Amino acid sequence: MRNRLASLFKHRGQTRVTCWYARRFLARKLFAILLFRDRWGQAGPLIKAYVQGYRDGWHDRLGRNQDYLP
Repeated sequence: MRNRLASLFKHRGQTRVTCWYARRFLARKLFAILLFRDRWGQAGPLIKAYVQGYRDGWHDRLGRNQDYLP
């Protein structure tokens, strides 16, 4: 998520269309998690990871995230 958004904003700019695409992409990912019951057990960590990646990509924070290191 983070790398996709950072690449999108770098090459296309942070226009209204790209911001709409980014929000729609996140919404689709979150909907897919909730849609399939076999992912419900992992829903919390998955949602947290996607939202954190979305925020990092939006603010162009690249590199290691201390929350996901062993």
